[in-house]
Amino acid sequence: MNARGSSSGFLTARICSEPLGRGGDAMTQRSRRQEPWPWTWELPVGIIVTICVLAMLGVHLGRAIANLLARGGWQFPARADFFNSLPAVLRGDAGAGLTDLHGRLASPLSLLV
Repeated sequence: MNARGSSSGFLTARICSEPLGRGGDAMTQRSRRQEPWPWTWELPVGIIVTICVLAMLGVHLGRAIANLLARGGWQFPARADFFNSLPAVLRGDAGAGLTDLHGRLASPLSLLV
């Protein structure tokens, strides 16, 4: 017994004799706790998708600004043509995916700037 009147030696001996628990598994707090944040593949994929979508929006915004400066009007492609028109815009087609084209369109060189 210690000064408080309890016997802590038995408890210490029991903990030391079974450090891995009864089944042989290490029961740590980390193994019992679920991770609140996804640190495996979700975050990198989310970051890559976000960067790709922002780059695509930047390409279409740049094309819209170039067409506006060339007095062709301010237009964005329809949602269905947003992804399909991207390769043509990158090749220099200022009217790819746009409907009701009136006025002048930007030159392929101005799309690269």
